[in-house]
Order: sequence, then C-alpha cells, then structure tokens
Amino acid sequence: MKKEKTTKNILMIMDIPEDTGSYIGRYYTLANELSSLGYSVTMLMPRHDNRDIIVNSNFKIKCMGKPLFKKLKNTREYYSSTYTFGLMLTYIFQILNFYFTNKIDILYLCKPLPASGVASIIIKLFVSKFIIDVDDLENITNNTKSKFQYLVLSFFENHLPRYADIVTTHTTFLYNNLLEHQVNKNKIYSLPNGIDTTRFNTNFIPSNKKECFSILYFGDLNIDSGHSVDILIKSLSFLKKKYTTFKLIIVGDGKDMFHLQQLSENLEVNNFIEWKGRIAPTDIHQFLLSSDVSIDPVSDHLGNLSRFPFKIIESAYCKVPVITSDYGDRKNILLDAGIYANPDDPSDLADKIYALIIENDHIKKKRKEKLYDYAEKYIWTNIIKHFQRDVLEKIE
Repeated sequence: MKKEKTTKNILMIMDIPEDTGSYIGRYYTLANELSSLGYSVTMLMPRHDNRDIIVNSNFKIKCMGKPLFKKLKNTREYYSSTYTFGLMLTYIFQILNFYFTNKIDILYLCKPLPASGVASIIIKLFVSKFIIDVDDLENITNNTKSKFQYLVLSFFENHLPRYADIVTTHTTFLYNNLLEHQVNKNKIYSLPNGIDTTRFNTNFIPSNKKECFSILYFGDLNIDSGHSVDILIKSLSFLKKKYTTFKLIIVGDGKDMFHLQQLSENLEVNNFIEWKGRIAPTDIHQFLLSSDVSIDPVSDHLGNLSRFPFKIIESAYCKVPVITSDYGDRKNILLDAGIYANPDDPSDLADKIYALIIENDHIKKKRKEKLYDYAEKYIWTNIIKHFQRDVLEKIE
C-alpha cells in the first residue's frame, strides 16, 4: 500500500520588511510558489503596517515587530545600536515562540542576519533541515550606524552559512564568496531570482501611437549602492545632440533623487525626463510594455556583483531591449541579445541608445525574440520545480 504523503511545514524567517527589493523580488514569490506545490509556508518578518496576512490556505505571513529602520520620504533612517538591539530581541523571542508552539519540518532563513540568525542557531538544535539563502553582501548594502553593527553583521554573514544543510544563492560572485568562507560546495545550490508571470497577466495593451522613443529606468535612486543613474542622466546631454525625440522615464525613489533632479537641470535635460516616483511592483509591466529600451546603469560596485540583476530579466521577458554593462552575471543572462556599454562613460551609453534607435527593424525583432527565449528559464514556476526536485525532496 502506497504511503500517503504528508504536508511539509516550512518556516521562513527574515529581518527585512515588506518594502525591500529582496522581499518583493525573491522571498514573497518563493514562498508563494512553494505553497502552490503543497507545502505549508509561514513567513515571520517585521512589517511597517504591523499586519498578519493570509495569502492563501498554504501561505501565511506573520508580523514579528516593526522594522529596524524608519521609512522617510525618499530614504530610510536606521536606529541606534541600543534601540536596534531591543528590536532584535523581540524578533528572536517571536521566532522561538512560534517554532516551539508549531510543527516545523524545514527552517528557511532568508538572509544570514543577526536576529533571525541567533534564533536559527537555537532552532538548529531541534530541527534537522536548515536552509539559508544568501542573496547579497549584507555588510556592504546595509547602512550600519556604527563599527559594532558592521562587525556583528559581518560575523553572521561570514560564519552562519557553514552550519546550514543547504545554502541557496544566485550569483557567481556570491557562490565564490561562500567557498572562500569555507562553505562546502556540495551544500550550495543556485537559486536565481525569477519572473512572477502573474504580474504580467493583465489586459493592459500599450498604445501603438508613440510620440517619442521611450527610455526606461526603474529601481533605486542611490548612487552609492551602484545604481549609476547619474551616468544615465549625463548620457542624455550627448544623446540630444544626435536625436531629440525621446523621453526618459524614471520609476523609483531614493536618497539621491533631489541630487539627480538638480543634475538634470544643470545639464539642461530635465525636459526629457519624467519622474514617476515609487510605484506598486505590479504596475512596472505597464511601463516596460510602453518602453523602447530598459537601461540598467551599473558601476564597479560590489553590490552589483552580489545582487541578481532582476530588472534585466523582467525587461527581457517583456521583449524590451536592455542596455547594461558586462559586469557580474549580466552577460551570462542576456548573452548576445544584450547591449553592453562602458559603465563609466555617458557618451558611450548615449551611442548605444542611439544605435538602438536607428537599428534595423529585422535585427530589432530578432533581438526581442532572443530576449524572451533567454528569460523563459527564469520563470519562477520552472525554477521552483527544479528546487523541489534537487533540494527539498532530498532533504525531507
């Protein structure tokens, strides 16, 4: 007689709230896809709205306190070490309390951060299946307020993954970084960010009547973190000398928004730019489908090596040509369908945009077809089935 398969309970824990790129582009969809395969998933996390949410019958989100930073208009303000420590103790208590009052089969730590990391170490003594996801260099991308915070963050990031049964990650740089910190290579599994196709299943149809060539940037307006939006804006001063019927749409916000707006005025290109601010993630496809090119301007920054270039696969899935730089894994993803500019040269970026404007329609069509073909392997439903087969079914 065939043994009936029981539902496995996965506890996903994280120290980050709902308005972060990792949550939106990775962890929420990962949890949702796991729940669609029959796993019972609970996500414990801090939330600005302090709400518990039932996403579906197999996926629940529970709030374990307020986040480690305050949301300001275009940026964040991090708390002092003392106040942060108090919030972290709250997280640890909430995680342990949930674990000891519920049946958990697999613990999935989303980012090796201190509070959830401490709780994970304790839980590891009781649960044998422990997965850690490493999706960034936390000690580089987090704005720590003191040397002590930096050292604590680095300690957990560098040492905790060794104790997991499986470590998931998504870039070549992070894979090599894990090896450098003595993580067994047999434990490391490549789990790229994927495309949530439900975000694109709408009745939105872009207008065929376009007044100008539409250039899109969507993402953070934070130059220090490697988003070279200043290079993009400077490129417009070169582009307008060759072509004037274009518009740059900037979707997103960040601490450098005012500086970038001032830069556009100083270069006299502000009339070519529309500032859209932050939008709901579900609305980005409308901008993509209305654009002629998506720009991913990146600098020589460690964050651009560690972060998975999510925006370029969403653009590719929408058959929107992408101009980026040959930095990190970008060329491995887009291959010959991508357009690669010098990351520090605004005139070269302008040349690449202009070349696309005048590109032969047949070549442009072939490029779009290739982009879609390359993007298909990054659809979440495909990724998660491989993850179930290669990892979850083997450690259950």
